[in-house]
Amino acid sequence: MRVMTARIAIAAALAASGELTAGPAAADQSESRLAASAAPRQVEWFHLTGGVGYRRVVLHTLFADDSDSERLTADVVPEDMSGPSASLGIATKLWFIGLGLTGGVTRLSGAAHERGTSDLTLWSLDGELTFRAPLGRVEPFVLLGGGYSTFGGLGDLVGGVEQGLDIDGINLRGGLGVDYYLSRTFSLRVALESDLLFLARKGVAARDLARPKEIGTLNEAEARLLEADGSSAGFTYGLNVGAGVHF
Repeated sequence: MRVMTARIAIAAALAASGELTAGPAAADQSESRLAASAAPRQVEWFHLTGGVGYRRVVLHTLFADDSDSERLTADVVPEDMSGPSASLGIATKLWFIGLGLTGGVTRLSGAAHERGTSDLTLWSLDGELTFRAPLGRVEPFVLLGGGYSTFGGLGDLVGGVEQGLDIDGINLRGGLGVDYYLSRTFSLRVALESDLLFLARKGVAARDLARPKEIGTLNEAEARLLEADGSSAGFTYGLNVGAGVHF
């Protein structure tokens, strides 16, 4: 009887020892499974990313001749503006390379020479290429892209211009950012982005500038600049934060 009791005690002790040994191993396995479930997929056929931020737009020429920016803005359009922005993008990720299309809008405010503050809207549509560094849940990336940019609300700056005042052109985009995956389906994003803008403006017909009472503060020098075509190169930069849904 004593022998039987001793054997039972020894078996119980061994079982307890096994549980203690298996406990940390089981916890490690559970953490590994959790990390694996949150790690991003190597291939994502579709993901949708939206964000908000703040952006500054500078229309000063990047070349030596400062008169280029005057020919574009004619002292009517503010050359330095800033405001809140929003973006929405669709992309595909293939291992460490991403291909996507992003649309953005920025509500800008600024003051032109001898004029009050004006509000404009900058619209853009860009194709983007990202080079990503898969580091588990964290994926830093470098962004390159280009597309089309146009300003809205310019017609309100000069009264009496029947055909409107249009400034548009192409942009080249670059940026640095990071995606943090909360799970395989949801992520958070922070990105710093900058665009080079190559813009042009068609001249305004002289008959539209021959009504000083409707034009208001537009002087003769500005009118001459508006009659001619104008072009210039500027830039934008800003911070964007957002979230993504991945499939």
